[in-house]
Amino acid sequence: MTTHQLSHSLISIDQLFMLNGKNEVPELDRINQRYLEGLLVSHWGKAPLQKESYYWNAERFGLQYSTLYKSLSEQDQRKILELLSHWNLSLSYYIETSGGLYSAKMLELSENKNERAFYSIFAHDELVHQQLFTPFMQGPVENNIDFHPLLRPLGQAILGQSKAVLIYIVQVLLEGFGLAHYQALKEDCRSETLKNTFGKILADEARHHGAGLVMRDQQILTSEDKQELTTLASQFIRALQDADWIRKAMTQVLGPLSSDQNHLIEKEINRPQVLEARRQKLAHLIKSSLPEEVYLNLERSRVFDHSAPKASV
Repeated sequence: MTTHQLSHSLISIDQLFMLNGKNEVPELDRINQRYLEGLLVSHWGKAPLQKESYYWNAERFGLQYSTLYKSLSEQDQRKILELLSHWNLSLSYYIETSGGLYSAKMLELSENKNERAFYSIFAHDELVHQQLFTPFMQGPVENNIDFHPLLRPLGQAILGQSKAVLIYIVQVLLEGFGLAHYQALKEDCRSETLKNTFGKILADEARHHGAGLVMRDQQILTSEDKQELTTLASQFIRALQDADWIRKAMTQVLGPLSSDQNHLIEKEINRPQVLEARRQKLAHLIKSSLPEEVYLNLERSRVFDHSAPKASV
């Protein structure tokens, strides 16, 4: 199935992420929960987890430079930071969910005992990571994956791509970018407990990424695979530019922003430079990890250009 065909399979994507799970079995859920609760105790101990209302300060998002943000009441500032924290944790939750879906698909595609063993461990890791994030949330995880534009194309890729394409795009490219993203969240985090949790998860994700590099070198790509890699990489780059959480959070707390306010926020929080740095990081990662032909195709399409869609996270 091609990426174009998959773009019409929206309901399949929602089913993939189990957004509207059916025929739940309560007893199976209790068995799962008992096991997972034991894992959480082994990670944190028996002391109650101290939740924060938000886990990243204004500096994480450049909001200390925003005239509008600084003019707000402490209560409204806190509400904005709470939303941004919740979305970061929800995105992390869904990234780990995607990792579990990927490992289930790769178990099906495994060609030997080593691969089957590796992806069984991979699946267990991703479930544990998902559970490690959940207790820090102040409310339910976002129930609409479109709150971040990365998740739908990621689900499409997992549903329909070949083994070789999946290894390149998920385990090499996105795991590589995810390592840098999680490391930044860890460094800026206000909670020592959550910071330590990110540290544990990063160690696992580095192992997944390293294995992906080994497996990448065993793959033989067809011309169709390379075209799919070009299409998917382009989608992911644009998705990481399209997320607009800062203005979304401000709008949710304050109501609609004027065009002047939108322009001033973009200027003051230095969005163009932040996005340029992100594009360059992605360009370097793609150049070093995907086939040269894919990188050159992306370069010719100007997807790394400053003219790509602007956004902020």
